[in-house]
Amino acid sequence: MTLRPALLQLVMLLAVSSSAEAQLRGGGGPVRSSGLPAWWFSGGAVVAGVGTVNDGASGSTWDFTGDPRWQVRGSLEKAIQPTTTLGVGVNFGNVDFNYRPLAGGRVPDALPDEPESVATCRSVGCAGQVDLWSVQAVLRGGGAAEGLYQIVEATGGVIGFRGMRATVDGAALPVSNSVDINAGLGYGIGFALDRDFHIAFVQDFGIAWHAADGLPEGTGRTYRVRNSRITLRYGLGSFRRR
Repeated sequence: MTLRPALLQLVMLLAVSSSAEAQLRGGGGPVRSSGLPAWWFSGGAVVAGVGTVNDGASGSTWDFTGDPRWQVRGSLEKAIQPTTTLGVGVNFGNVDFNYRPLAGGRVPDALPDEPESVATCRSVGCAGQVDLWSVQAVLRGGGAAEGLYQIVEATGGVIGFRGMRATVDGAALPVSNSVDINAGLGYGIGFALDRDFHIAFVQDFGIAWHAADGLPEGTGRTYRVRNSRITLRYGLGSFRRR
């Protein structure tokens, strides 16, 4: 998969945003952006959707499909236009996943004094847990001093997996901590409860690239990332054009 489909989606989202903005704002009048804050802090919850990750180095597959994976989120953004911000967002959560041997992959050597639970995981698979985190640069368009408005986002950064362990006894699995590059696009709806206090719901879709080392022929290194998040946003200061 390449970034071309993602770029096309961004163009389409921007076009839809322009055409639908008048309907969301109750007509074709100007954007109600007068007096919006210069800085935004936000916090909330994320339902993280991560696909299947193939890790050649450990000869394992990490399956995150199925039940929702919950995370917490925080962000800090600076207004570069009245309704456009640039900032950084951070997600973190301890989530469940299924660990199993990678089809056609290398079989890792047994560790000294390896717990029985880890041996079972390596041979037939098991339920596991991992600290799932991400740090993203966020370019966000959309905002209003009052009422309902649309949100369009472009994101890029890293997603990480740390401290993989077997659920049954917490024994560490034979996997190194991993950090992958990812990028995505998001669309959502916001509502200004007050000039400085907003609530927003955004769903983003992205792709991530895992290390290709040790992957069998024909095994993909990319996986999909999909997040649904609801956040409360608090603004400080007043945006002023330079």
